[in-house]
Amino acid sequence: MQERQAHRSVQLTETVSAGERLHLIGAFPGMDSRTALAMQAANLAGLLTIFSDGRVRDPAGIAVPGDRSPAAEDGGYAPWRCASLAAFADLKRRGLIPKNARLQTSLPVAIQYAHGLGRLRRDRDDYANALCAHVAGLVAEMQADEAAIQLELPYADLSETVRETTEDLAEDARATFVEEALRVIDQVPAHARLALHLDCRDGARFAMTPADAVAMAGIAQDLLARASRPIDLLHIPIPLRHETDEFFRGLAPLQSPPETTLCLGLIHLSDGRDGALRRIDLARPHVPDFAVAARSGFAARPPEAIGPFLQLHAHVARDIAA
Repeated sequence: MQERQAHRSVQLTETVSAGERLHLIGAFPGMDSRTALAMQAANLAGLLTIFSDGRVRDPAGIAVPGDRSPAAEDGGYAPWRCASLAAFADLKRRGLIPKNARLQTSLPVAIQYAHGLGRLRRDRDDYANALCAHVAGLVAEMQADEAAIQLELPYADLSETVRETTEDLAEDARATFVEEALRVIDQVPAHARLALHLDCRDGARFAMTPADAVAMAGIAQDLLARASRPIDLLHIPIPLRHETDEFFRGLAPLQSPPETTLCLGLIHLSDGRDGALRRIDLARPHVPDFAVAARSGFAARPPEAIGPFLQLHAHVARDIAA
């Protein structure tokens, strides 16, 4: 049924403009990749060129030395990836997904701090090298014009770490965050579309403050300035509750180059379209041009909530384009 709806929706346009105003973080719970892709096509026709493969890759299955070999796959990911690529190709061939669409795979980047700071992992170089090799392998499986990678950078972990330590160690942690992120960013092949998601978890597990807006803007500026390849999209989560524009004032100094789309994660299912529009109005005096997304992926949502959440995405994306 969802595929038939998608087919009717996209008959008016075989391709979608690369300048779309909508981004999906990903992670579709309780469904296979074909269902996730068909839902995106049915609900977001004309708004989306980057389709999520529906699952976030578990970094523990890539390479945490001592756990498994860097080349090993965790139990369910390899068959999922194979099915996802096949479903994407089939849906595109049948006209249910636009011809210029890409398939996005989302990868968490586990930042490894110096001893005594945050969530230390062993053998930082081995882990980073294996993650970079894994990214290259994912991109190699796809046609050059279909590859898309989203790197999930654990900003919430960093924020919690710097709140609990001295200023000197906090600066070291921030520098490590940027260096470790750049190590992976710079290894994503140039032909793949690259999105960065500053992961702040969901609202119940990490409460953002205006100070986090300032910190995220500074980190983002460093990444944009120092990356050896373009960053196509930069996603900054926005907390649910705002009484003033203070949070958005912290983002105002961020200057992104023309090739980078700044995306604000201001769509929340709990207060719907009205809440998103209120946050858009608060943001625009400080961040005049941006795409929209949810704060985070859909993994914490029940499967029955995904369709309405995607429809909310569509309403908000069309509102800002009007």
